[in-house]
Amino acid sequence: MKGPRSWIIENGVLAAVVVAALLAGLLALSGCGARTMTLGTTKSLQQSGLLAQILPQFEKQYNVKVTVVAKNTAAEVLKLGEQGKVDALLVNSRDAVTDFVNSGEGINDTSVMYRSLIVVGPSADPAKLKGVPCRGMCKRMANSGSAFVCCGDGSDVDNMVTDYWKKCGIDPTGQAWFVVTGAGMVPTLRVASEKQGYAITDMLTWLQNEKNLNLEKVVDRCSMLYDQYAVVVVNPKKHPDEKLNTEQAENFAKYLAGSEGQQQIGGYKKYGVALYHPNAPKPGQVPSPGSSGTQSTMTM
Repeated sequence: MKGPRSWIIENGVLAAVVVAALLAGLLALSGCGARTMTLGTTKSLQQSGLLAQILPQFEKQYNVKVTVVAKNTAAEVLKLGEQGKVDALLVNSRDAVTDFVNSGEGINDTSVMYRSLIVVGPSADPAKLKGVPCRGMCKRMANSGSAFVCCGDGSDVDNMVTDYWKKCGIDPTGQAWFVVTGAGMVPTLRVASEKQGYAITDMLTWLQNEKNLNLEKVVDRCSMLYDQYAVVVVNPKKHPDEKLNTEQAENFAKYLAGSEGQQQIGGYKKYGVALYHPNAPKPGQVPSPGSSGTQSTMTM
């Protein structure tokens, strides 16, 4: 028969095991035991509130905690991927994303949504832009003599504006009607308002500031001003020492491209307006406007 000392020791060990199991269960329920994934994206996307809409359901479904690292531009976000600082990227700037994947830094590239930049200008619309095709619109702006105001600050929107003029075959540099503020989007819109000129901006910035501007939305959904976003999984073989969570990064890409993620993107609105438009290509389906149509996987 066991003595009192043995009984106390055995039952004490049993009690410790039970307590440890209970604590582990509580930690799992609280989310403390969830795996983590790091997502790189732009500050404009983070500040839009879209991720706050999407991430909780994804985290719950896959038992993962997502840490977001936001940078000012798409180029800076892609740099995080090159350094192995994040597991996945949700980023715009389609050409740069394609280069990132083709260089081997990314192993997956899935188009999921786009935002449409808009043209704002005087209510009288002196350049007569309404109803004009995208490519003809820039020519009308150039020939109207009306001011066109841009940031010139190297932001993603500013880079898209520069590319737009290039695609139109027009070099506005040095033209009297082409005004470069060297400032951000909000002060640039104020200058456009003062000069009664045109500007290209993102929808959220416009919605947040339109009441204080003597401008109106002139053109929306111009295909040459679609800003495509993609989820990219960072190549773990490029960063073996970083222990990237590639499994959850791939889950995130699948989630955003799937029906639930696409519904969340399309249903998210600010000021009653949808900021992002879901366009993940389905199997056998031609990608919708704004998408490059690429969904590539590299075998390393």
